[in-house]
Amino acid sequence: MNNPDPLFEKQLEQWARRELRGLPDVSAPAALRSRVMAAIAAREAMPWYRQAWMAWPGWAQAVALILFVSAGVALSLSMGSLLGTATVTKLATAFGYASAASGTILGFGESLASALVLVMRHTNPLIVTTVLGALFAMYMSCIGVGTIFYRMILKPARN
Repeated sequence: MNNPDPLFEKQLEQWARRELRGLPDVSAPAALRSRVMAAIAAREAMPWYRQAWMAWPGWAQAVALILFVSAGVALSLSMGSLLGTATVTKLATAFGYASAASGTILGFGESLASALVLVMRHTNPLIVTTVLGALFAMYMSCIGVGTIFYRMILKPARN
């Protein structure tokens, strides 16, 4: 129930503050305290590159960001040049079409690659990027759910 009376809310807040301050301090058990302190010390002793990205030094974050953006730009440019000038023979050569014994498999791969290039040429790049992003997000979700199930089901419980 919402009570719009500001005086009541202020009195309730003061009462809760008084009651909470009146409670005695609770200390952690010695075993828990030592485990927590050991975990904190172990976390502080880790090198910066093994910590969370936000805990990295500023220069390392900047270098990593530049590398990630450069890799993304290079991948985008290479995909653009591949799709702009790709032919079936160039793709087949790039994938090592050298063995006559695997002609059927590579023929299927060649057909699949040419179909993919044809679809990519005639599709809006925004749609392709969106679909690839959605596929990546679904893949990461599967990895996350698998990790959760592994930790919940397969790992033995510790007391």
